[in-house]
Amino acid sequence: MEFSAFEQELKHFSKATADQFRASVKLLKDRLSDEELNNWAQEGIEIAKSSFRGWEATSEYFKATPRVLDCLKCSEFTSWAHLGKTLCQDSSAVAAAYFRASPQALSHLSPEHLRDWGNLGQSLYHGNWRSASLACKFFEDSPKLVRWLTQKELKQLVTLVNSLTKENYDLATECLDSAREVFPGTQAEERKHFISLGSAMAKISAKDAWGYFQSSPKALSRINSGLRGKFLSMAERIAKQRPTDALTFITDVSQALGEVNQELHGELLERFEELKVKSLTAAIEFLKSCPSVLSRINSRDLGEWLGAGTTILGRNEDEGIAYFQLKSDRGEAIITKLAPGAELASFKETLHRYCKALTGKDIEIISEQDTLERTISWTLVERLSPEGTIIYVPSNVKRYPTKEENFAWYKVMVTQQAGHLEFGTRDFSFDKPAKLFDDMRSRLPQPTEPEEEDEEPPATDLERFFNSFSNRKLAAAIFNAVEDGRVDFFLKHEYKGLKDTYERIQRDELQRRRPLHVLRLREALVWLLVDLTLEDVKNIPVPKVATSQLQAMAQIVQKMQNTKATVEDSAEATIRLYSIVSQAPNQIFPAEAWQATEATSPPERSAEESVTLPTEPFTGELEETSQEELQGNPRETMQVQVSLKDLADGKFPAGFIYPVYYESSETEVTDSEGWEAPPLEEPEQTYFYDEWDFAAGAYRPKWCTVKERTLDEGDEDFVEKTLNDYPLLVNQIRNQFQVLELGHLRKVRKLPDGEGLDLDDAIQAVVDRKAGSTPSEKLYWRKQKIERDVCVGLLLDMSASTAEPIGESEEPSATDPLLAKRPKRIIDVAKESIALLIGALETIGDKYGIYGFSSYGRDNINFSVIKEIDENLSLEVGRRIDRISPLHATRMGPAIRHATSKLEKQDAKTRILLLISDGRPRDLEYGTGHHDKEYAIHDTKMAFLEAKRKDIAPFCLTVDKEGHDYMRDMMSGDMGYEVVDNIKLLPERLPLLYRRLSG
Repeated sequence: MEFSAFEQELKHFSKATADQFRASVKLLKDRLSDEELNNWAQEGIEIAKSSFRGWEATSEYFKATPRVLDCLKCSEFTSWAHLGKTLCQDSSAVAAAYFRASPQALSHLSPEHLRDWGNLGQSLYHGNWRSASLACKFFEDSPKLVRWLTQKELKQLVTLVNSLTKENYDLATECLDSAREVFPGTQAEERKHFISLGSAMAKISAKDAWGYFQSSPKALSRINSGLRGKFLSMAERIAKQRPTDALTFITDVSQALGEVNQELHGELLERFEELKVKSLTAAIEFLKSCPSVLSRINSRDLGEWLGAGTTILGRNEDEGIAYFQLKSDRGEAIITKLAPGAELASFKETLHRYCKALTGKDIEIISEQDTLERTISWTLVERLSPEGTIIYVPSNVKRYPTKEENFAWYKVMVTQQAGHLEFGTRDFSFDKPAKLFDDMRSRLPQPTEPEEEDEEPPATDLERFFNSFSNRKLAAAIFNAVEDGRVDFFLKHEYKGLKDTYERIQRDELQRRRPLHVLRLREALVWLLVDLTLEDVKNIPVPKVATSQLQAMAQIVQKMQNTKATVEDSAEATIRLYSIVSQAPNQIFPAEAWQATEATSPPERSAEESVTLPTEPFTGELEETSQEELQGNPRETMQVQVSLKDLADGKFPAGFIYPVYYESSETEVTDSEGWEAPPLEEPEQTYFYDEWDFAAGAYRPKWCTVKERTLDEGDEDFVEKTLNDYPLLVNQIRNQFQVLELGHLRKVRKLPDGEGLDLDDAIQAVVDRKAGSTPSEKLYWRKQKIERDVCVGLLLDMSASTAEPIGESEEPSATDPLLAKRPKRIIDVAKESIALLIGALETIGDKYGIYGFSSYGRDNINFSVIKEIDENLSLEVGRRIDRISPLHATRMGPAIRHATSKLEKQDAKTRILLLISDGRPRDLEYGTGHHDKEYAIHDTKMAFLEAKRKDIAPFCLTVDKEGHDYMRDMMSGDMGYEVVDNIKLLPERLPLLYRRLSG
């Protein structure tokens, strides 16, 4: 069949329409008969003729037809086309939106409801441009609305929106936006109450209705998912009873409920209903005060507090309202009585006298809130004040269910700190001999002299001791653990009446620490020093590779459990333990690698346990090393076989001092301090995000804490360095993106001058002249660049596993064995890839932000800002990229949600979220247990879906060779992913991938 006649007729309306017609004909030739194609084309021309700019609707009609035919029968298709023509007679823009939305809407809309759907959109059009815009928005949002709403609910929503147009079209638009956010995944009861409550609020005032639609999505997200319908129903009744309180209930009460355990929401709402009968104001104040009250008393005592307030309310409403507003002395007295926690202020004088009796000194007890950088932990912290006469404890303790148990915790904590004073921790002398160990301190190298004249030497012998180690922080941590253990032993030996309580609380505190399997092995071994001091501890979990280290450590710790041990013995033990811990690989082992090990069995000496160590330090001097031994290469080493058992027993060859000079390998997972996991810097901003529990089919509200801070700067501009290192690849990428940029050109016609003469316009000018009309002078065309409107958020996985090397280390230099070049790690290649992509992005002018993340449990998701989207590329950005390094675990969900929140604020036509990772999502308590991989996968998938619902295109790129195993589930649907098997190809692959995503 020949369609040239149709095509020529369509060209009179628009060349773009004719082009679309031709493209669609190619897709429909094999699906429709000649007669059907003829009717289809004729209908398109009728639509184009039906109104001014009707050809715009015709273009969308032609474009949508192939996909609509997948959903409708031929007779139904005719009805669909006729309905579009009817809409076009009112507004071509509305008809175009109708045709454009049809393919997606019809995938959720039954054909019998097609006409009802079209009529609902038409009912929003009232003959002006604002109503046309609203009707267009309805059709644009329809694919999301019809997926969740029944036809009846959709009609109720449109009726509500129409009622709002009488007051304010902006409010009506806000209503549609809120509906699109609220309805996905909601229950029928929630949807019903949301619409009816909106109608009730609209009758009150347009301002209150606007506030409702603004706040309702966030408010509902805070409520237990099973109670949201009930919450809205209560708000609806309040709106009818006292309209002015309805909005307060929705916003303030939902915020308060969001701060308490969701399991309590049902009980709290029931108590609200009971109290509302006496006073609605008091009932609202009760819910608003619950977070504060429940932070001080147990939930089981809430009824007693509520009962007392109800009694007061019955006598005097104003006094009762003040009670629930927490402005009543009577209410404060009841909370204090019910609170199980112990207040330092109540026991401070008693604890002061107790410490003075123990130490004979006038000890000052200070709340930890009164000083900065003080934390309470059993070990790994220097808790003693420099003055030696101050003890730091929290101002409030609520670890146990009774006041007596919490006071016992206070007593044990001050006893432990006072014990350091009583048993001589601060009396340490560098030169005083130990009683249980042979002297090794005299063989420690002397700390280097201060370089500056005004730089002061170490203030104490203890500082001088720590300064003798290359890794001072590790040495100090080991010493603290050993000295804590020594003092603990003395206290339990001297004060036997306190022993049971002391050890019970000590064990409880250890239960509160981070699980060992999420720590790097060296830090875990330091923590295990505490376990080794406890009685009746036989089996201790440790990776198999560290079994010998643990048993050697146990030998030393057991030796310290002696009434003759002094603080100088703790120092000697520190030297020996440092040598053992330093040999452990500084990496995180999976939970399944941790096996219960008999810590007290003495290790046997074997070839496998022997280690080859240099006899000379890399820096400093040895008193026992002769000048002859130092001739030649000053760093030359000789081989000495030393077993771990020898180290434990303190048997070292003459001149052996290597442990003090342990230098961590650059290929190991380390942070700036070389061994411990938690970040040292406080985040600049904190955000809270829900987490999806797929088993429960609901969100856990405010479950995750994201701590955002700008990444520190490194030593060099990594972007410039990388571009200089890869000149050929840089040119190749730049050329590819310049072609992409040139491809975004369009031909603009009807110009008074340009690159060439437009033949169609020239012919029309000739026709006009012969017809006696004045021809147009705009006969030329010119190619103009179409501005790209793309914004991308690059989200980089900075988990510990990215420290894995991807090649072998090079051999050490013949002249300097320390100059062996480390192999590249996964994180290094990822950084180079980002630097190369930056060069491409700067070429085409796309907006982009760069962020990194790692996690350490749900309360510690570190989100590092490397470059904000609105920030220009600078030297500082290059240096931040240089500082990117492996940190902890991989809780992807909250990081994706936070990156999404940044992209959501960007006004760009195309928004992309590109995650670069090296493995599956994994973190502490990311599910029901370490082996619960499904929970993490589903939460990550939901986070990506949330981004997609906000018109952000998610994409995940992984260098995990086994990525297909979980990516199929995590990125199902039309969300994209790619697995790069060979990470060395990532620098080339990433720019090509971005070109495909954004082009």
